[in-house]
Amino acid sequence: MRKIKFLVIFIIFVFGGYFLVKNSGLFVAKKFIEKEFAKATQAELNIGSLNVSLLKGTVTVNHVHIHDRGNSIFKLGMAHVNFDLFPLLKKKIIIHGVKIEDPWIYVKKEKNNINLSKLSASQRKTASVKEEKSSPKKAKPFDYTVSVENVWVNNFKFSFQEKFPDTQFEYVIDKGYLTAHNVKYPEPMKVPLTLKMRVPEKAQFDYQGTFISKKNKELSLESTLKIKDVTVAVTRDLIGNYFNIYPTGGTAHLTSKAHLQGSILRSEHELQLHKLKLEQGRNVASALGGAFLAFIQGPQGDKLELRFRIDGDIKDPNFSWVSGISQAVAEAFQKQLSRLQKITDILKKPTKEGGDLLQDLKDALPF
Repeated sequence: MRKIKFLVIFIIFVFGGYFLVKNSGLFVAKKFIEKEFAKATQAELNIGSLNVSLLKGTVTVNHVHIHDRGNSIFKLGMAHVNFDLFPLLKKKIIIHGVKIEDPWIYVKKEKNNINLSKLSASQRKTASVKEEKSSPKKAKPFDYTVSVENVWVNNFKFSFQEKFPDTQFEYVIDKGYLTAHNVKYPEPMKVPLTLKMRVPEKAQFDYQGTFISKKNKELSLESTLKIKDVTVAVTRDLIGNYFNIYPTGGTAHLTSKAHLQGSILRSEHELQLHKLKLEQGRNVASALGGAFLAFIQGPQGDKLELRFRIDGDIKDPNFSWVSGISQAVAEAFQKQLSRLQKITDILKKPTKEGGDLLQDLKDALPF
């Protein structure tokens, strides 16, 4: 009987000790990660819980929140990783699946400041301070190979807010899911990315991309983005503050193709506006802008098509998408003027036969 009691006590002691060491170790690890993150980025990281099971080969993190002086930057409901333990002894990280639930990215812009870029800037600043204080040391190479079979992201949300002197524009895209397969490092790879989301007013956001890495560690991204059936009125404050035009009705379709090499962007876009209606008489500039767009749309006024490019270095503080759209509107205006000039020239010609005049007018008109 004493032996049985001793055995039971021993088992309770071993398992109790194991769980005590494990949980206290994870608590220390959680606090260490939060502290080091704050040092590196000047932002605050809160991790709700961290659970690691070496026997099962799983890591689970719950309720992650990153914020800067009370302003949210990123939230995460849950992240679960399933990996093989023994390949680690051979310096191989093999991950069978990464499942992420309820991530939410918050982007806030005020003047030329964006909260995410500010976060990365503080990271660079902290790194440079460390380099000055300490003697230069060569970074140890990461000599592990990494293989991730599948990545699933469910219920992805993206929140954008931009503040203007008089108003602010807010937009939330939700109900998104993202998938990626066969991610490898440092081997060359082509990783297909698929992201689908729901835009407010029942519009659809569809993104297809391919992330490419080569042997020389050169990274690039090829992508196609389609946004359909966006109600233009929901972007009223954003468009109004940039272009002094305040839409009250109509829908938009956007198709974009982009190539990103490092931070260098090369992209072409096609924007279609259907049955666009504008607020009347807000001020002289908006009235002129409304007349300007009505002129470009032509007599029917059902559809306006704009094609434009946005190229440049996305790290450049002067990089702007507004200039690309402004150029497209100017080109559309020139094209419409050219059509009017053609019509005027045709009407000034001496009439030979009615058939010739009608055919010339038909060729000149856009509808």
